[in-house]
Amino acid sequence: MHDLPPHIHAGPPCRLDHALAQLLPDLGLRGRRRLIQRGAVLVMGHPRPAAHVVRTGDELRIVQPCSPERALDAGTGTELQPFLAEEARLIAQRGGFCFLAKPAGLHSVALAGGEGRSLEELLPRLMQKADTATAGTASPELLQRLDRGTSGIVTAALRPALAQAWRDAEDRGLCRKRYLALLSGRLPAERTLRLALDMRRRKRTRVLDTDAAPLRHTCFTPLLHLDGPAAATLRERLAPENPAVSALTLAGCTIRKGARHQIRAHAAALGLPLWGDALYGGSGRFLLHHGGLDFPGQHIVLLPVWSTCFPPQTQAFLRRWLDTGAI
Repeated sequence: MHDLPPHIHAGPPCRLDHALAQLLPDLGLRGRRRLIQRGAVLVMGHPRPAAHVVRTGDELRIVQPCSPERALDAGTGTELQPFLAEEARLIAQRGGFCFLAKPAGLHSVALAGGEGRSLEELLPRLMQKADTATAGTASPELLQRLDRGTSGIVTAALRPALAQAWRDAEDRGLCRKRYLALLSGRLPAERTLRLALDMRRRKRTRVLDTDAAPLRHTCFTPLLHLDGPAAATLRERLAPENPAVSALTLAGCTIRKGARHQIRAHAAALGLPLWGDALYGGSGRFLLHHGGLDFPGQHIVLLPVWSTCFPPQTQAFLRRWLDTGAI
């Protein structure tokens, strides 16, 4: 399919899959929905689900369909929201480490039984863009695992000795990982959660009454408060399937050595679970992004794709925080 000229919707508000009939009058409803699901339909420059309400003046554009891992929630075939519509890619390669961008909706590692696609499975293709001096000479080892719903930086080592150096640095508290998380409710001031986590044979990580080791603490820093109309506007633009809330907090989360669901479980223990986190008391899809990483000799920053829903000055502020951890 070749790109078509943009179309400006001039009719009354309606669902995207119905509005698309104006551009493709010969394509049936099922075909239009499949096109939307494949990520080939943009509304005001962003992919939207079939149920998204198109309003007068919205620009509709048909583009080249994207790859399956970009348009589909890995292994489920469900439609992805705009903040999920990105591809796994190689960000940088330095000092024997590769830094990869993992989109939400993609597993980090291959699961038993082949349930859904994974970053690990895509590594050979991604490494084709690596430095020719090292490409094909090593099998990268993933050093981080992000939840399927979490996006952001994943580090891989090209040599076993470097993988061990990474683990040693983590154990010594020399790694610092910064995340952006959208919390349900208002976080008035910085809070650090020190509670230990029980992950054994559990789908949902349980927060204990005892303190965790210092490397397992989570610091939550409020970066942006969205109240009333601002929260409603963000929901409409970003995640219309999430519950309506009166207030949201875009928080910076800092950890040194993460455990499974650490930020998600600690946020729920604060009484401010990630907005849309169905496992910890919400419904819809949550927004959690690993966007800043420091360890000896390495530093990398990656903004989430959903940051484009904020003004440029806010995006610059978020990048500075991911870069330095300072407000």
